[in-house]
Order: sequence, then C-alpha cells, then structure tokens
Amino acid sequence: MRLTIAYGDDKVTSVELDSTETLETLKAVIEAETGVPAAQQLLSADGNLLNNESQTLEGCLLAEGDLIMLMQQEGGGAEQAVPQEAGALLEWIRSHPQIMSQLRGGFNPPLLQAVEAGDTARVKQIFDDLQRLMAQQQDARRAEEERKRQEEAELWNADMFDAAAQAKIAERINQQQIDHNLEQAWQHNPEIFTQVDMLYVNLEVNRHTVAAFVDSGAQITIVGFQTAHTLGIAHLIDKRYGGIAKGVGSGKIVGRIHQAPMQVGGEYLAVSLTVMETDDMPFLFGLDMLRRHQAQIDLKDNVLRFTHLGVALPFLPPHQIPAGAIGRPKPQEENQPGDSGAGPSSVPSAPSSAPNGGGGGAAKQG
Repeated sequence: MRLTIAYGDDKVTSVELDSTETLETLKAVIEAETGVPAAQQLLSADGNLLNNESQTLEGCLLAEGDLIMLMQQEGGGAEQAVPQEAGALLEWIRSHPQIMSQLRGGFNPPLLQAVEAGDTARVKQIFDDLQRLMAQQQDARRAEEERKRQEEAELWNADMFDAAAQAKIAERINQQQIDHNLEQAWQHNPEIFTQVDMLYVNLEVNRHTVAAFVDSGAQITIVGFQTAHTLGIAHLIDKRYGGIAKGVGSGKIVGRIHQAPMQVGGEYLAVSLTVMETDDMPFLFGLDMLRRHQAQIDLKDNVLRFTHLGVALPFLPPHQIPAGAIGRPKPQEENQPGDSGAGPSSVPSAPSSAPNGGGGGAAKQG
C-alpha cells in the first residue's frame, strides 16, 4: 500500500507499507522519511485523526494512494507554550505559519473552519481535544514501555535453571537484536522500505506500442490472448502449440506466434511469443528474446540496451507503468491482507517445442 504524506510547508513524500502493518509502524517509517519524531506526530486522513497506534492501516480505513496529513507538535507535548485562553489561542494559531499551512493542507478541516470564522469557543474545544489525544498517546506509550520493562525484569529474576525462563530470555535477546537491526535500517537505509517498481519498456510490436515487462528470470516471452488481438497478430496463433503451462502457478496456453515484427530504434526484429489464455501478463519480454537480440538490462543508466543496434530503451517511470501491472495496484482495488504488492507473481513454465507439448522448462519470474 503506497501512501502520500504531506507535511511542513508544501512538503510531500510517499511511503510503502503492507496494509496489515500498524499505525505505530507507519509513524516509525514517517520519522525515517521526514525526521519528525513519532511522539510528535499527529496524523489525519480525510479530516479524521488517526490515533490508535495498535490498529492496522486497513483497520484505519486507509487505501492505496491515500493522502495523510502530518502535523508536528513541537517538543513532543501539546501543552508547550500554548495559551489556554480561547481568544489568545486563536491568535496563537494564526501567528504560526507552519500550523496554518498544515491546516490549509487538510490536516483538520473543522479546526481550519473555526479559525477562519474566528469561532474562539470551537477553536478551544477542538484544540483541547488534540491536546487530550496527544496526552493519551504519550500515556499509552509510557505504559507500554513500563510493561515491557517489568516483563524483562521478571525474566532476569527468574530461576536461571528453569528451561522455560531461559528460552524466554533467549527469545527476548534475539528480538532485541532484530529491533536494533530494524532501527539501523530505518536510520541508514530508509529506501529499502519503499517499493521497487518493476522494469517496463515501451516496445512497438506490429506497429502498436505495448508496455512490456522485462524479466530475465522468465524463460519465454509471453503475450496475453486479448493483447494479441489488440496488437493485430492473433490470426498468427498456431494452436497446435497449446497446452497447460505449469510452474509455481499454472495457466492455459492458447498457442504460439512463431514470429511477429518488433521495431526497436528504427530496426525490425522478429519476436516469438507464447500466447496465454488470460491477460494477467499482457506482454512479458523474457530471457529467450533477451538472449536472441543480445539485450542488456542496464540498471545504472536505467535502460534496456540492444547492443548490436546501438539502441537503449528507457525503463518506464512509475506513473507510466500501466495500472494493474506487476507491483502496481489495479484501479479501485485495495491490497488484501498480507499482500504488499511489492513482489512479482509467478509465470507458468514454457511448453516444449513440439505441437501440443506439455510444460517444458520453468519460466519462473525473478
């Protein structure tokens, strides 16, 4: 699930998390991305405050692409230098450009409306609620830390010869190492918590442009049946090469197009395509054609090079990758629990070279 975080004066960043992660984890990731301590974060989405740190993102009714407003409470406490009299509080808010910027950005529409209307009583009520919320979050955090300290003290004071106690101590030490490793990763390599987009290039097949998924771990080049019709090459399908492809998953092979014209940099190349019944994978440029046309995946320059032609096709940026492609959400579709959408799915294995042959070599995705 990809979420957009708006904070400060027109600053925006994005984070990628599984929908089953908790709000507490989201705050930790936001801290790594923005530098705003988790204890000072006030988050809202669609004007609703997100305050239950143990709740999952899915439970918070967050969906792919949602915008979250981040407001920072300076010093980690809502009471710091904040006037308590209603009229003074209204002027205090108006005199802080950062707070006004975040309010206008959608952090808390009711509070913005009250500030702009000069409704001192309503401003006081909403701000008191925010103060109370911050205090509750801090109390809950302190209570959780105290509970963990007590559990740890009980473990260390337990009978050193008790096998169950020793097992719990070993588990606690191991968890501390894992937590430290996670903390170091957030601090030094926060980019590893973001989604890596798969490699797509625009290819021209039979004078039609198609976004092709480049996968050196797939043995064969694949086209979906409907995509073959769109490209105007469906009449070339040799159905004698149909069958069932089996790999990590399975799928029905309609047949094979022995060669179709593909244009790269003004040069025409022949591409052989295995046609699948479904369009789960509209077009996959596999290892067979990568080898045949001496194509190189250049991650330094972010291009697919056809060395013998002197042509380099740029990999598509995220906003140009088709919706529903591998690693990209489908329109109006939310991530299912446990599905981060960050990894590739499997592609059935290739058929043998003989007509009506069964599954041959594996065409696993890398």
